[in-house]
Amino acid sequence: MSLFIIHNYQKELKNMRENLLENLAQGVDKYEEYKYILGKLHMIDMCQQELSRLLEQEEKIDDENTTRARSRKSKNRQPF
Repeated sequence: MSLFIIHNYQKELKNMRENLLENLAQGVDKYEEYKYILGKLHMIDMCQQELSRLLEQEEKIDDENTTRARSRKSKNRQPF
């Protein structure tokens, strides 16, 4: 998954979370609405955790690829 997409999605989730928290701070009319907003906040948190996990995996893959590329370069060097 593209890092650009992940970062944009994280920003969108952050904005959604802030809007929901603002709605809670202003007050809700019914307990069901309160529980619905809490459920949405929980789902946003889960999505953010999954995106963070994906970013960590991407970083590990990038690190491994960099290490392999450096290893190949050092093996291909000709002695003078």
